[in-house]
Amino acid sequence: MNIKVTPVNLSFGTEAQLEDSQSTDTMEVEIPTGLEVGHRGLGASFKTKEGNAIRENTIASLKKAAASGADLLEFDVQLSKDMIPVIYHDFHVCISMKRKKEVDFTEMLELPVKDLTLEHLQKLKVYHLVEGRNHEILFFDEDLEEHQPFPTLEDTLKSIDLHVGFNIELKWTMELNDGTFELNNPFDMNVYVDKVLEVVLKHAGERRIVFSCFNPDICTMVRNKQNKYPVMFLTVGITNKYQPYRDPRCLTIPAAVQNAISSDILGIVVHTEDLLRDPTQVKLATDAGLVIFCWGDDNNDKNTIKKLKEMGLHAVIYDKLDQYTTKEVKESIFLVEARESQRELMKLAALEEIPASGTSSTSNNIHDCERHGFLDLSVRNNLEEHSTVTSLESLASSIDLRDDLSERSLKRNRDLIMTIDKESQVKEQRNSFFGLFPSGDTAKGSPKKVRKDSN
Repeated sequence: MNIKVTPVNLSFGTEAQLEDSQSTDTMEVEIPTGLEVGHRGLGASFKTKEGNAIRENTIASLKKAAASGADLLEFDVQLSKDMIPVIYHDFHVCISMKRKKEVDFTEMLELPVKDLTLEHLQKLKVYHLVEGRNHEILFFDEDLEEHQPFPTLEDTLKSIDLHVGFNIELKWTMELNDGTFELNNPFDMNVYVDKVLEVVLKHAGERRIVFSCFNPDICTMVRNKQNKYPVMFLTVGITNKYQPYRDPRCLTIPAAVQNAISSDILGIVVHTEDLLRDPTQVKLATDAGLVIFCWGDDNNDKNTIKKLKEMGLHAVIYDKLDQYTTKEVKESIFLVEARESQRELMKLAALEEIPASGTSSTSNNIHDCERHGFLDLSVRNNLEEHSTVTSLESLASSIDLRDDLSERSLKRNRDLIMTIDKESQVKEQRNSFFGLFPSGDTAKGSPKKVRKDSN
């Protein structure tokens, strides 16, 4: 039997299909696929001495991760004093202070991000907590605009390729198990959520976006305030690496599953440490009809990423995506989908414009569209009635490009998604992930099951 290897969907994962070229017998080798998500862009910069060479949560870091093939970019959003959503991970920063008589000694003053205006954050000499506490400057990039910390959420939405999705983590203070808070006296919760949503709804356009947060009340609030973008609950679970939160909804993966079900949100984003301790928790989530992502330092290894996909994770969030990516073609899956859909749309448009008597012009029109149409705005405007759906409710059909692409793409682009009620929207968001990943779709497209007792 002659065997040939045909690459399938290389932009999204690494999948090979073994075909018998002499008979109808087919052997398939299924290598799991899943979204690849750039953590803080290209990765955390201050956790270890081997931190990323590009400062985390900057336009430069996000662009580099996007160019390396990220499907989604994960980053943290909080508010400046003047209520501007900015991208930054830690609740505090350091600024340098010179003593009157000790000119050579620099004292670092820690301040909450929320107590500084956007102008302060972007113009003052601001240091990361690690730099301030160690008196060690790690970045010398003052002359590089896109490398500066605290880009606004609005600028980020405008600067990054539209085909790359965003996983926007909403940074909100949490109470620790010892009764202390990560940050005291935060903004009003409603004001915070409204300010972020206002920017996203105004500037996101057709970009695919999913919100996530460690605070379960923020997740519920975002879920109830809008019906366009899905929400996922971040959880640490059982861990030896972080101090636990006091809220019982945050203590375990089963508790997170229960909370996601009760809040009617898309899924959970779990700490990999807890998944590796007990891999059966993946099935617990998927059997409940939830989507499951994972995060953590354990993800920063190619073999672990592959293992997590084999376990059925719908997405893996990790650092240094340019080094650890499992993709052979470094492009966002959504860019691939858009290109394929555009090709099909232009073929359809060419066919619709062909006179019934002519056949030779068919080929010319199609080829001309393929050569010039993708970047031709006039062509795209003419095809508006067939425009693609770009929010996450279409994620399933966007990712699965392997079977009958033309038929599905054309159908998807004929059926425009109109404004619908919240309950139907959330149901679509959840169902959109079923069928995405052959290795992880244990729920087989069925509706959510009755919740299970976590005890």
